Amino acid sequence: MISWPTNVVARMGPAADRFYTAVAEGRLTHDGDRRLAAHLAHAVTKLTSYGPVPVKENRASRRRIDLAVGAVLALDRAAATPRSSGMVYAFR
Repeated sequence: MISWPTNVVARMGPAADRFYTAVAEGRLTHDGDRRLAAHLAHAVTKLTSYGPVPVKENRASRRRIDLAVGAVLALDRAAATPRSSGMVYAFR
């Protein structure tokens, strides 16, 4: 387990940019899970000096984006994990 504060845009911006780029280039897809799809659809992009970050449409919104943020974090950690560690993941 690691600490990964999602409110630190200096860290979240590059991670979200990597995620968006991988999706746009067709190197990252998901299995069609309806919850993940909904959370991705709920997220809006806030442009920061560190890159785009996913945020809720407004602070009071009840539309969740937790799974979208989790997907960004998962890709960030998978990309940072040496392939020799024995972990199995697909990132083309």
